[in-house]
Amino acid sequence: MREQLLALAGELEEYEGDTCEGCAAYEQPECRGYLPCTEIVAKYCARKVREIAENDAEDVTTVSAYDLLPDDDREALAWVREMGGVDAAKARTMPEGCEWPRFEDGEQVRIGDEFAERIYGNPCRVGHFAINKHALLIFDEEDLNDCEAIDHGSRMRVKRPEHTVLAADGEPLEVGQTVYTLNDDRPYTVKKVETNRVSVNAGEGAYDVWKAPTYLTHQRLVLDADGVLIKEGDTVYVAPFDDPLTVRGFAADGRVLMDYHSDDSFGYRPEDITHTKPEPPDSWERIDEDAGKNPFDYCNDVGHRLDTCVNAERVKSRDLVRRCRALAERGE
Repeated sequence: MREQLLALAGELEEYEGDTCEGCAAYEQPECRGYLPCTEIVAKYCARKVREIAENDAEDVTTVSAYDLLPDDDREALAWVREMGGVDAAKARTMPEGCEWPRFEDGEQVRIGDEFAERIYGNPCRVGHFAINKHALLIFDEEDLNDCEAIDHGSRMRVKRPEHTVLAADGEPLEVGQTVYTLNDDRPYTVKKVETNRVSVNAGEGAYDVWKAPTYLTHQRLVLDADGVLIKEGDTVYVAPFDDPLTVRGFAADGRVLMDYHSDDSFGYRPEDITHTKPEPPDSWERIDEDAGKNPFDYCNDVGHRLDTCVNAERVKSRDLVRRCRALAERGE
């Protein structure tokens, strides 16, 4: 456009026409009627066109072929430059027949995703990838072993974790949970969950250790008077009463809450609880009834073991006397 305007300006500048004093004062005051008015108009137009052409030249912006490419193509070229050129970029690209791994639903596998290790089905988390001339390898972030290998051209899909590993309390075990073992009340943090074992850590400075899932529980270990683990939903008794109660949960101090307790209730001490229904308190009526039993049956009922050299009648008599004295001391 610049060249065309400049050519037009040249033609106007060379134009000559008739004299007309009517335009002597228009844009050419020095004319005073001595120049043809058509020439004045032509020079005026030429000057304006030249100004437009010169201004247009200053606004011209150079556009390269790179600037006209789509954004994706420009990003690709920028990556090639960053890699050091075409040859260096080719060395970093996937071999022929290799494609990025995908889950069975078609979604791409990315660093940090959880996946199921193919041989044993253990849940893993993607740490990084590697490619050799035979396969693409997916490495677990914890043990740095290649948990999955996808042969080039196989189009094999990566499986997501499907199985659930349960603790002794029947609840699923997951990474990051706080759990306890069945023989102490020390808290552990779950670091990794596999089908038949769970990696846990006891805290700062401790090593990760493997435990069987059935050896772990989500609730702090609480034992009754007989050393039996107390769990939510258990039917228990509070001595000396024989009314069955259902465990609702546990207070912050370890006391046991029953189904009729609220969250801020006091609860019972674990050592006052038993899973075995207590025997009713001794009485004169029970003593009178037991006195008529066969000596061997009596010893068996009170849990006394008899050897061949022990006289069952003597054991029975001494125990009945002991019970009578105990009742008398209580004033019954």
